[in-house]
Amino acid sequence: MQTAKKKRIITISVAAALAAAMATVGAVLAVMTRVTESRANNFTFGNVNIELDEPNWDEEDNILYPGRTVSKDPTVENTGINDLYVYLEVSIPKKTIRIADGDTISEAKLQDLLICGEINTDWTLLSEDDSDSDYHTVLYVYNKMLKAKPSDAPDGYSDHRTTALFSEVTFVNAVEGEPEDAAFDMPITAYAIQAEYLSDEEIDPSDTEAFKAIMQNAFNKYLKETA
Repeated sequence: MQTAKKKRIITISVAAALAAAMATVGAVLAVMTRVTESRANNFTFGNVNIELDEPNWDEEDNILYPGRTVSKDPTVENTGINDLYVYLEVSIPKKTIRIADGDTISEAKLQDLLICGEINTDWTLLSEDDSDSDYHTVLYVYNKMLKAKPSDAPDGYSDHRTTALFSEVTFVNAVEGEPEDAAFDMPITAYAIQAEYLSDEEIDPSDTEAFKAIMQNAFNKYLKETA
């Protein structure tokens, strides 16, 4: 009896968390200079499921050198049964390097190694954190609700998939041999919130500041509840 009772309490606690907070998935992809592996780790909570993908990422073409651009197009797909709002958190690696600009070489300083391509207008910048010595972290939210894909969805249905946040990254024009590390990564993490969690909010992406406040508060609450 004691075991059964304990099990029931755990089940109720998890159900309450689902109703009160985010149902979340985390996934990580990396771009490296000398490692040919691109990794994707996906986790599921409740009935919410997402996949983080980079359709144009080439695992055989990931060696960077100063000024080189490679395809990197993070995209999120709703593979679960709940409508969602999704976020992408990009962690841009930082190292102490010098930058070459023609015949001029800058002083060595801690700075981003990669420059992201143009940000798609379907995404909104929420926040930036440049306080860490290893990564400059940037958080974006998708402007549209990501629908669950119906079982009878017609060919070409795409409301369950985001557009790419950006399409490429460029290695800064660092002085040859810098940084000294042979490899570095660029973690990208995807988060999802059940749309029902925000059902009482008037979500209007055209009202940029209000939209940012709602989505940032929801994200902050998730972090607090999972800390």
